[in-house]
Amino acid sequence: MIPTKVMSENNQNKVRFYLDQNVIDYLIKGNLDTVQELINKTQNSEIIYSYVTLREFARIEDVLQRKLYLDYLKRVKAKYLSIDKNESPHFEEVDPFEIFNKNSSNNNVYKDIEDSNLAMMHKLYGGKKDTSFDEIATSQKNSFSHLMEYLNKTLDSLDEHPAINKELLKEIFQYANTNYAESVDKTTQLIKNSNYNYENFLNDLRKLCDIKVDKLNEIEPPHVIDQIWNIIKDEIKNKNIDIAYNDLFGDGLYKFFPNQKITMTSKVNGLYNLLNNIGYYPDKKIHNDKKFIPFINDHQHVGYAIYSDFFVTRDKRLMKKAEAVYEHLKIGTRIYFIE
Repeated sequence: MIPTKVMSENNQNKVRFYLDQNVIDYLIKGNLDTVQELINKTQNSEIIYSYVTLREFARIEDVLQRKLYLDYLKRVKAKYLSIDKNESPHFEEVDPFEIFNKNSSNNNVYKDIEDSNLAMMHKLYGGKKDTSFDEIATSQKNSFSHLMEYLNKTLDSLDEHPAINKELLKEIFQYANTNYAESVDKTTQLIKNSNYNYENFLNDLRKLCDIKVDKLNEIEPPHVIDQIWNIIKDEIKNKNIDIAYNDLFGDGLYKFFPNQKITMTSKVNGLYNLLNNIGYYPDKKIHNDKKFIPFINDHQHVGYAIYSDFFVTRDKRLMKKAEAVYEHLKIGTRIYFIE
């Protein structure tokens, strides 16, 4: 289980609510009074939000409309959730406008890395048809290299200090750059060696296991993932496909990345994507640019929400996949779904 009160260092016995974008949208319009009432009546309740929440706000072109969303977070004294390298969550009392502006003004090198990584994932979902895997991999490596150059320049601009070993830090940056490039090349080669047809990745995976989406969507909790495996395992065996339960739903996949730390958030995101690929309440047409970004935001919300007590959403497809993932990984976050 991932109980927030144990993992958080600054919890003060808070009961935390992580709100999906569609819920915030309704709340600022004066709807969903029952949700606001539930939060208000819950003793020591607290609304939290993440970088993904702000990234969705950034997509709102109307500045006055965007201000309404940030005003709501400020009015309810929502806390900003960040996660450190040890997977410990931190909840900051910070002005939403300040953290939004800070994230928006960050050097483009960070955004370039995020965009190149998303481009690779989008390619896997059938998008980016005019761009090759190798081209995207080159973009990934170049963006990370630019980040290392930026860090080196920042380091050079600092005054000398006994506590700062500039040469050692530069060696670390160089090692990180080399290691990242090798990891990208290895991953790209694995993809290219695969037998999947990435022009239509979702249908290809479902056809491989002869998966009927309607049949999967009849599954109800508990043990959703075990029920899915029971449906597809015979077809996997009949076609002599070398895939075991642990390869899909356990830690088997991570054997290909022995030098990378696999966080719980990564496991949540990976399993959420897998359920979508298999066809369990799948998002549709995510090869389309307009559908892909909301899908990415959804699965990242599900990852961040594990550090809350309640995840509130109006998206049924998201809810069903998140419910299955949380149950399988024994995550204590409860999902509050609103029709």
